[in-house]
Amino acid sequence: QLSAPSSVTLKVSIPCSGHAPLIISELTKMDGVQSAAFRLPDLFDVGYDPSRVSPDNMLALDVFKTYKCEIA
Repeated sequence: QLSAPSSVTLKVSIPCSGHAPLIISELTKMDGVQSAAFRLPDLFDVGYDPSRVSPDNMLALDVFKTYKCEIA
């Protein structure tokens, strides 16, 4: 059975918008993440399949050891 897609907004401490593609790339590599879009100044809207990935899984990405991330 397919779960309805969910979405979450992540607030990431990136130094400038030039880092957005890196964050989007890391998020969309995750199994279950369907989309990631950047919104100024530091927000990422992420669409995902909740049966495959959770916001907690996203927060555990290595890239967020460098750039602090929280659920907005």
